[in-house]
Amino acid sequence: MQSKKEQKRFGKEKLQRIIEMCIAIENRSVDPFLLDIDSIIKVVKEYFPQWEEADELTLDSEAIHHLASVIKLQSEWVKHCSTSL
Repeated sequence: MQSKKEQKRFGKEKLQRIIEMCIAIENRSVDPFLLDIDSIIKVVKEYFPQWEEADELTLDSEAIHHLASVIKLQSEWVKHCSTSL
């Protein structure tokens, strides 16, 4: 079993990787549909109750912000494809 400190560190690392992936998608380097939105939301929900410090909450909100941007890109792509038909 991991200590609380180890769990927080692992959670921060996961969020940082999520943010990096979202930024890559925002920069159009990666297909926005490669990101599993449901699994990302599960990660955010799993670690949110553990955050106590401002930097942890900031990282969490940054991940959600970038995730919302990816969802917007997905929506724009679908809208573009549907108007092309």
